[in-house]
Amino acid sequence: NRDVKAAKAFFRKALQTQGRPPVSITLDGYAASHRAVRELPEQSSCWKVTRLRASRSSIARR
Repeated sequence: NRDVKAAKAFFRKALQTQGRPPVSITLDGYAASHRAVRELPEQSSCWKVTRLRASRSSIARR
């Protein structure tokens, strides 16, 4: 899926520019981002310590 590939590329680039994995990631309701973040720990162990949060504003709008 092209959207998942783009989301993975975004998260990989973010990791490269920061030099360390994020402490937490807040995701909105975009399914591709959720899938990409679920699959990233399989590819790199540094993502395993990252805490995931859902954005309350995206949940409240539904």
